[in-house]
Amino acid sequence: MPIPELADALARFTWCYVVTVGPDSRAHLVAVTPTLTDGLLTAGVGRSTVTNATQHTDVVLVFPPLDHDAMSLIVDATFEAADPFTLRPTKATLHRAAPLPETASAPVLGGNNTGC
Repeated sequence: MPIPELADALARFTWCYVVTVGPDSRAHLVAVTPTLTDGLLTAGVGRSTVTNATQHTDVVLVFPPLDHDAMSLIVDATFEAADPFTLRPTKATLHRAAPLPETASAPVLGGNNTGC
């Protein structure tokens, strides 16, 4: 999706996960409600997210779908500033989840389902 179309796509989502990489090379996720202004995304985040983005400037935002049949929005971005936490989107993709097999049911949260 062209970045100029990102504002229209964001209107279908209310929140996202910001994914950064920590010093131990593990993913760090935080749920936020970003805003898009003048082509830049801003959000309130904690110190770990800022520290990670300062050291590893490539950041991913994952906007989950509202239901299984809808699409996720995945946005690649580059860290721009710490206060406020600001990202410049570089690529955006709408992604559909794979269909559930006919014999499978959706996982039950809190159950003994180990299919995660």
